[in-house]
Amino acid sequence: MKTSDSNYERRSAVALAIGLLGSLALAGCSQQTAATTASMAPVPPPNTTSSRLERLAWNSAWAQNCGFYFDNQKLKSAFLAFEANSGIAPDQLTKLGRTYDRAQTTIRAIAASHPDECTDQRLEKIRATMARYLAGDFTPGEAV
Repeated sequence: MKTSDSNYERRSAVALAIGLLGSLALAGCSQQTAATTASMAPVPPPNTTSSRLERLAWNSAWAQNCGFYFDNQKLKSAFLAFEANSGIAPDQLTKLGRTYDRAQTTIRAIAASHPDECTDQRLEKIRATMARYLAGDFTPGEAV
């Protein structure tokens, strides 16, 4: 059973990374006109455990890739405590922690192959996002 759980978690982490990359790639390929884009209000991501995990893994991996120092285990512990307060069962928290580790590792490996993407604009977004996370706010927010 451990092997199948491990394989499932590994596939979940890779699927998460691929899904995040695909979403961001599609978002960057929009051919809408400025008038159409300006008339559309941005739709915030849903505030679910999955969306919080996805954004935290993505954003923290990019933060590490772009040279931000923070205690990743402390950040993960704060996130799991946040989720525990929302009623997640202890066994689900364990799985959530492992999924975060795998997703973050996978995303970080992908980000490492794009060092030129640590632009001033991205660094400012990372700084604001990490400050929010370190203050205990794990709402999904924007992907950096």
